[in-house]
Amino acid sequence: LDLNGRVAEITLTWADGEYRFRLDIPRLQELQEKCNAGPNVIFNRLADGSYYVNDIRETLRLGLIGGGTEPSK
Repeated sequence: LDLNGRVAEITLTWADGEYRFRLDIPRLQELQEKCNAGPNVIFNRLADGSYYVNDIRETLRLGLIGGGTEPSK
């Protein structure tokens, strides 16, 4: 997490390999639009179990795209 550069990024071994997840400002804006909520609201919904499917799906999808995974994958 780089708050000065306003980027959230992590590399994880997940599913079938190692993936970079990155949410920069454009991806966070898209996430906000897709989930009709800001990142902190989405985080809180995930933490307390009141999340929607898109909170999980779009966070992972946009994080993977931001990390360099092709959207079609």
